Amino acid sequence: AQSSAIVIDPYTGDVLGVVGARGEKTANRVQNFATMTKRPPGSAIKPLAVYTPALEKGLLTWATVLDDIPHSYVEENGKLVAWPRNSTRTYRGLINIAYALKVSTNTVAVKLLEQVGLKNAFDFCYNNLNMKSMIEYGEFSDGTGYSDIGLASLALGQLNYGVTVREITAAYSMFINSGIYSEPNSYLTVTDSSGKVLLENNYSGEVVISEETASIMNMLLESVPRTGGTAAS
Repeated sequence: AQSSAIVIDPYTGDVLGVVGARGEKTANRVQNFATMTKRPPGSAIKPLAVYTPALEKGLLTWATVLDDIPHSYVEENGKLVAWPRNSTRTYRGLINIAYALKVSTNTVAVKLLEQVGLKNAFDFCYNNLNMKSMIEYGEFSDGTGYSDIGLASLALGQLNYGVTVREITAAYSMFINSGIYSEPNSYLTVTDSSGKVLLENNYSGEVVISEETASIMNMLLESVPRTGGTAAS
């Protein structure tokens, strides 16, 4: 098993620390699991691709209520089963958005994503949050097409290849930074032996959501560990 971590200053985009793999580093130019490896983010994508765009479009408020029931039924091993399943394998009926995010309800995320629009959600993550590992459209060698513009991809985080820890951490920086996305950077300046500046990384921030949306998302996300939500465990 492997793990990684990255710490980014949300106000400047400066990368303050990186753990690229487990254990002591014993070689150079090896795989960095925090910046190079792409993995499906699972429910960590819901605040980015679903809840935030929905708030920006005025589709929900803190108190919005949606029905936690199956979105549809699909055939599995010769019988129809409910989709999507929640982690508890149960459905709760009418619940508000705060509770839905707290317990990471899959059905509510899928239904809300449909209201936001698949392309709108994808474009927000890809263009505004610079999650360039996501795929608008690609083809396998046999000509079969694939895309991350889908319900399972954007509402449940089942991306074809995934995103990096660096990408998703930078995306979350907009919440604490009043709606400003800070482009992550690993260096400030690079100079030669005489002090001549060869590379310079100036701060690059962009307003991607309103300060009001950022504030509401902060409150929603803070309630998860405070009240023992699914993501807290």
